[in-house]
Amino acid sequence: MTAPTAEPQLRLPTMGGRGPRVAMLVFNDAHNDSRVLKEAATLRDAGATVRIFAVSRILAGFPEGEVPVAPGVDIHRSREFSLDMMAPGLAGLRDRLSGKEDPAPAPAPGDGDGDGGAARAEAPGRPAGRLRRGLGVAASAMVRAQADLAMRAYRSVSLSSYWLRCARAALAWGPDVVHANDGNTLAPALWIVERCGARLVYDAHELWLDRNVRADRLLAPRVEAALEARGVARADAVITVSPSIVEWMAAQYRMAIPPALVRNIPEAGPLPDPARGRLRELAGLGADTRVIAYGGRITTSRGIEETIAALAQLPENVHLVMLGYGEPDYLELLEDHARSHGVPHRVHRVGPVAPEEVSEALSDADVSVVHVRPTCLSYRYALPNKLFESIRGGLPVAAADLPDIRGVVEELGVGEVFSGEDPDDLAATIARILADPQRYREAARAAASQLTWQGEAARLIGAYRRALMGPARARLPQGPAPGRRPRLLIISFSPIASDARVLKQVRLFTPTHEVTTCGYGPAPEGVARHVRIPDELISWRLDRTSLILRRFAHAQRSQEVVSWVSGQLEAGAWDTILADDAETVPLALSLAPLGGVHADLHEYAPRQKEGVARWRIFVAPYVRWLCRTHVARADSVTTVAQGLAEAYLREYGIRATVVTNATPYHDLPVTEVARPLRLVHSGAALPDRHLEIMIEAAGAASREVVLDLYLTRNDPALIERLRALAAAQPQGRVRVLDPVPYAELVPTLARYDVGVFTLPPVSFNYRHALPNKLFDFIQARLAVVVSPSPEMARLVRDHELGVVTQDFTAASLVAALDSLSDEQVAKAKRASARAAGELSAERQMDGWVRAIAALDRRAADHDRSIVLPPAQPPAGPTDEEAR
Repeated sequence: MTAPTAEPQLRLPTMGGRGPRVAMLVFNDAHNDSRVLKEAATLRDAGATVRIFAVSRILAGFPEGEVPVAPGVDIHRSREFSLDMMAPGLAGLRDRLSGKEDPAPAPAPGDGDGDGGAARAEAPGRPAGRLRRGLGVAASAMVRAQADLAMRAYRSVSLSSYWLRCARAALAWGPDVVHANDGNTLAPALWIVERCGARLVYDAHELWLDRNVRADRLLAPRVEAALEARGVARADAVITVSPSIVEWMAAQYRMAIPPALVRNIPEAGPLPDPARGRLRELAGLGADTRVIAYGGRITTSRGIEETIAALAQLPENVHLVMLGYGEPDYLELLEDHARSHGVPHRVHRVGPVAPEEVSEALSDADVSVVHVRPTCLSYRYALPNKLFESIRGGLPVAAADLPDIRGVVEELGVGEVFSGEDPDDLAATIARILADPQRYREAARAAASQLTWQGEAARLIGAYRRALMGPARARLPQGPAPGRRPRLLIISFSPIASDARVLKQVRLFTPTHEVTTCGYGPAPEGVARHVRIPDELISWRLDRTSLILRRFAHAQRSQEVVSWVSGQLEAGAWDTILADDAETVPLALSLAPLGGVHADLHEYAPRQKEGVARWRIFVAPYVRWLCRTHVARADSVTTVAQGLAEAYLREYGIRATVVTNATPYHDLPVTEVARPLRLVHSGAALPDRHLEIMIEAAGAASREVVLDLYLTRNDPALIERLRALAAAQPQGRVRVLDPVPYAELVPTLARYDVGVFTLPPVSFNYRHALPNKLFDFIQARLAVVVSPSPEMARLVRDHELGVVTQDFTAASLVAALDSLSDEQVAKAKRASARAAGELSAERQMDGWVRAIAALDRRAADHDRSIVLPPAQPPAGPTDEEAR
């Protein structure tokens, strides 16, 4: 099979015909800040021009000035505050106290986490550390106190100097977005956006207000709290690094839209080969040594002391190798600690490597310890780089029992969790892993192929797109808000976070509305509130006696899921309700929204399961009652295809606008046609879809093809049968694969040439299907082969996207595949590119926009505190831009 092309990125909206200019503020020299550099590259790939405004570190080799990093990304380093240049007399006093040469400039007030954090990436040998070592031998306590006070002032002046120079330089550059990395850059960021009207993105690399800083600070915590509160209130988007910090910030600041989660995960690429690992070589250890790896900054509260204590309880051939840098005074303490436990010869420090080399360097170790001592909330809620770098390196993980770390380790099965305060438990955990490491290695390598920065990048771009779609908050009136945003409730009896259509609704309205969702599964990103339906409550569990007696109203009200949801949602609490599918409409109407109810019907409900006799006899009459009695009362209705809209009008007098299951626009290139021809299908594994037709056709085709099917596990037994059928085809022809996350689906499909979907018309809904996968294929710039379902066939023919088979058999699909020349495939792929703008979700969702806007206006007529969002032109690229 031809190797897949590189995974493309989503695009940012343009600003006056050009990509947005993003000023990223970070209080370090930025050369080794993996999070900042990855985000900058992601934004550049999405169409932005990025300039990182950092601070120079002359002694570390990073002088003042502008340095290009890559096309579209450069670093502007402001002049550092230096005592030697600014106050030679104070510098001399410092030198006399410390006995050292001129140190590097001070970091931000309060040293934080350090794993990719903006305030913690300073080089070794900071002035505070040097001065403390010098003062350690000072005879006078008064001198020590005065020197400590002087160093606090020095740090404050150093930070303030950066604020001033950075703000002036960034404002002169004229950014469209200011991206503040951590709380110590919010002051200049706010100053900039309030003067130029740019958008503000706040990126909290840790829980800033409860991080690992000295406890005797009096004024700084109050200033920091006020700055962060103001920054969050004025930000157009907020992002952070762990689920627990998302929840904390959302609750602390009562955020209508919670922060977007963008974790510190390594970039995609070939998985490291343990044979190329470097820890043993760097530490001078042989293959017979068992290696415990520690990666990251070597400092307090990282569990290094506990790991050394645990090492003393493990066999003599087990060694600890630390990859990273640390301050000399702390390293001396570690050496003393190792000697006290009798293991100094088994503890090795090998220095840092570049961020992109960490996973490979770690890969020849036997186990990785990921330990953060929860001395503050920021550490308790940490989700550090080293965890994901260890997984990418294929290492088993021994992890401290902290909520977010535990969640990742247990969900992926990559290791074991130990009590963070107990070296004995850590030693026992390491011993168990070393006794049977292979299963954890396999789990780590399986997870690493899916757990990549590309998934986080999609969330980052999503947050930016929402920030750029509306007016900058810096331009909104100051003082108390004149009103509030419309309150919208979206109800769906589905797992919303994985329901593509409902997710599009959420993403469409969260920038302009205070959105509450009600459905199964976790909360979708960006909502103000999520009412999660317990998994044990099953929708469509109807009382059969009531159905037989045609007591349909009782059957509807007595459903366990309806009863539970009714107890959670307050009548009159929302201005507008968007009810997904017919079964949610009675509930929506009962909540009496001020503006009204919009119903979105994903299929033709009265014939949903017409192939099942019991459903036709008992349930279908109930569904027809739902449509006559409740759906017909909705203020507006949309559905997915024209054939369904015509049936609703014909049978029930319901006028429905069509909003297709289109996919958000992706700005992707048209790739070359490969040999063998790469076919792909994605979707649910359901028996009545007869997926075996595609598998048999791929195996019987005369031309050289390969087919990959990405199938959700709706029916595990069916998937196993399909895998057996795939294995019976010529070797390498067909693979049945696990699904990829929705955010990664279109870039994954873009690696192929032809999207294939045959859907036998076993029901009315299948006959009129216009499924989201067809639009996924178009956004992936694929040629398309479909069966002659009327809606799909019309779309493919109208836009010249590919081939429609003669009928629904495998033989007809074989004939269609064999008829395709490389030139025809290339032409159809170009046609998909031309149609991608018109057929994108942004353009197709106008029916939802207009329907909800009408209901919002009705609500605003009754409640003058509602501030209606400005009328939006159709989103997405123009046809010309798409071409």
